[in-house]
Amino acid sequence: MLFVLYLTATKIAIFVFLPTATCAFHLMGLLHFIRRNTYHHVFFDLDRTLWDFERNRDLTLGQMYVEHRLERVFGSLQTFSECYCRHNDRLWGYYGRHEIDKPTLRFKRFYDTLREFGLDDPTLAHTLDADYIGLMPSHNALVDGAAELLCYLSERNYQLHIITNGFSEVQSPKLERAGVLQHFQWVITSEQSGVHKPDPRAFGYALAKANARKRESIMVGDNYEADIMGAMRFGMAQIYFNPNGTVPAHKPTHEVQHLLQIRNIL
Repeated sequence: MLFVLYLTATKIAIFVFLPTATCAFHLMGLLHFIRRNTYHHVFFDLDRTLWDFERNRDLTLGQMYVEHRLERVFGSLQTFSECYCRHNDRLWGYYGRHEIDKPTLRFKRFYDTLREFGLDDPTLAHTLDADYIGLMPSHNALVDGAAELLCYLSERNYQLHIITNGFSEVQSPKLERAGVLQHFQWVITSEQSGVHKPDPRAFGYALAKANARKRESIMVGDNYEADIMGAMRFGMAQIYFNPNGTVPAHKPTHEVQHLLQIRNIL
């Protein structure tokens, strides 16, 4: 007869195995129990992992397009949206590499969009930026399964946190207006830490804030480089939220295509 005592900070379990043909089955159960009880802190990315960034962005741009009569400049909402997204993605790349600062990013993504269609209007660019920042959190679509997953984890006493490269002034309002802010202990932005994911220092800062240890923490995110490789280089377990089924260059700790599949891991 084999006795196994397993301890965590909050749980004590005693497993008794008899020398029978079912011993292997029970051992698998023990390993599953240990795996599910290793983690106490779950760190989430926000945009595209929990908060439906594309849907909310498109609603925001559509509202701005109508309110500012931008059809006179771009001809169609699709043209405006595609032009803005192209400049925004390019400038976020510069910002992530610390080649430009936040005010430059915020201004130029709209100024360059207007300039591409022949309108040199810095005042309108600043106005569009202010409207975008103000309107974005008012749209509160979540990724499918996000709200249910957060309730599931909260009910099981996991400590939940956010690590995001997004701007501080919009990330908490996004969560609040989507009705899920109460699930999180810490919402940690790159502006607070001074570094962007995938820099390992971003994860170190977040764990220090949450008073969490690496071995009891896991990162959930959709961005393979920023979230998964960043956590991997830091030495932290990962759950790669991969709804499109892309093949990662390095195997993450876990991988799911729907958020609710995380219930099989935690």
